[in-house]
Amino acid sequence: MPTNVRVEATATPPLATEALSPLADADDHHDHEGVSTMTSDVRPNYGIDAPGIVFLFVALGLIFVGASVVTGVQQGIVASVGPIGAGLLCFAGAAVMVRSSRVSKAKVWNERLDELALKGNERALDVGCGRGLVTVELAKRLPKGEVVGIDVWRSRDQSGNRRENTEQNLALEGVEDRVEIVDADVIDLPFADGEFDVVTAGLTLHSIALAAGRRDAIHEIMRVTKPGGRIVIVDTGKTNEFQAWLNYGEWDDITRTLPSLASYPPVRTLTATKPRKKKGGKSSK
Repeated sequence: MPTNVRVEATATPPLATEALSPLADADDHHDHEGVSTMTSDVRPNYGIDAPGIVFLFVALGLIFVGASVVTGVQQGIVASVGPIGAGLLCFAGAAVMVRSSRVSKAKVWNERLDELALKGNERALDVGCGRGLVTVELAKRLPKGEVVGIDVWRSRDQSGNRRENTEQNLALEGVEDRVEIVDADVIDLPFADGEFDVVTAGLTLHSIALAAGRRDAIHEIMRVTKPGGRIVIVDTGKTNEFQAWLNYGEWDDITRTLPSLASYPPVRTLTATKPRKKKGGKSSK
């Protein structure tokens, strides 16, 4: 993600549907001179995580419901109970995943970021920023600081995961003056050692397929964190691997929570502080 653009944002995560574009109604409102104006109800849209899985749940639900109808007609209502139950479970899974993206994720991150008790002048990095939910929440807490968000912009990770959508959210939120968006991969960060006071990564690192890639990713995160700086990782899997590398680097205050059932799939939070001095001859990166 080597391209740099500054943008900014301010606002709480919206619950609008993904299908509605924030600019959808802009062309319907013109003044008498033909100049288009934005409506006041336009809000940031942070998308749906893992849209392919959500779609799969819905598709399976429809298939099971269809099967229950056919079974009910051919074999009676009792025989259709199983398929209809499976269909309802699939629809419920899709609904919970959407709610996790729209509501639960913001709640979890607001709690985690509040726990950092930031001073407001720090420099922060958001790894896998997507459409900017965590980036924005960091920027709100850093009125005199700076936030850098990086991503490789894969739509399979998040619906509408494109740089222009992130920049639009930042502008709508009003924090573009202190946010920089960079096209970059976490396994090879284009930043100097010890550049950031805070590094966050949400639902990003587990998607790196190979263990060697995940190792490189956590090492890069450790490298760019300042001594005394903190990292916060919220993810659905592989947090034990990242904890092991932090333990090996002898980082301080390492904690990994139990899975949170407030979202689906459940997430764990891993936090740690980079030691100000190297310990025991091992590299804390």
